[in-house]
Amino acid sequence: MYAMIVDEKQNMSWTEVPDPVAKGDEVLIEIHATALNRADLLQRAGKYPSPPGWPEWMGLEVAGTVLSAPSGSRWKSGDKACALLGGGGYAEKVSVPDNMVMSIPKGLSMAEAAALPEAFATSYLNLCLEAGLKAGEIVLIHAGASGLGIAAIQTAKAFGATVITTVSSEEKARAVRQCGADIVVNRKTDDLGRILFHQLFVGVGLEAARKAGIVGIDLIFLFIAGHMDFLGIDHDDLIPRELVRLEAGLAFSDQKRGDLGGHPSESLPVGVDQINLTCDVFFSGNKSLHSLLFC
Repeated sequence: MYAMIVDEKQNMSWTEVPDPVAKGDEVLIEIHATALNRADLLQRAGKYPSPPGWPEWMGLEVAGTVLSAPSGSRWKSGDKACALLGGGGYAEKVSVPDNMVMSIPKGLSMAEAAALPEAFATSYLNLCLEAGLKAGEIVLIHAGASGLGIAAIQTAKAFGATVITTVSSEEKARAVRQCGADIVVNRKTDDLGRILFHQLFVGVGLEAARKAGIVGIDLIFLFIAGHMDFLGIDHDDLIPRELVRLEAGLAFSDQKRGDLGGHPSESLPVGVDQINLTCDVFFSGNKSLHSLLFC
């Protein structure tokens, strides 16, 4: 078969390589489509090699036709499927562990299905399995126009959540609105802290606040790689800065109507004496921040 090989100068060439040999628990797939992820760019640059046991060439997700499957598998020759890989998707064939292969939803092309496993599985894992997202909750999705952000917006909306997201341009704002985002914040021109205050504490959460005395974001989803220290945040336009600003005046205070720590001209909604801000933070790229809870 042929695969896309990268040489020492980062040139790519369609090169003949040995056919994959499926192990006992693996499904052999003839690849019809693959996808591009940032990890592929890093791998081409020599910074993100495939893990042991996977082909050396790029490609983290594919869609195609099953050629063979292990005995007792739910897959059979001729099935249409997509799969999550550790590498090897930029080729004509790939062998994949049975439990990493998924059915292609009805109505999707091979090209569309090839873009499902990485981003949508990640968003489902973090939003639904890790965070336990429920209908009616409010999710703040950072970098909403990124590949993972787009998937997370659609996943959250499918499960009945209200989505607030941040972007860096009006063009991206229009795109994420088409994906279903309810509230879009341009981080370069908008005051995220002020918008959160108005939308959560004065707008969508007001009735709940009046009844229970508590308003907040249920989940924050971050996709920016790197290190972040909540005790000394110094990163441009990232949501924790605004949350800390709000938290300083709201979440940990017993203060009543009046100064809100950074928004002195604002006041708590009528009928609300105290607001507690509670959220789970999932930070893709920094496992130490996964499931970090502050309230």
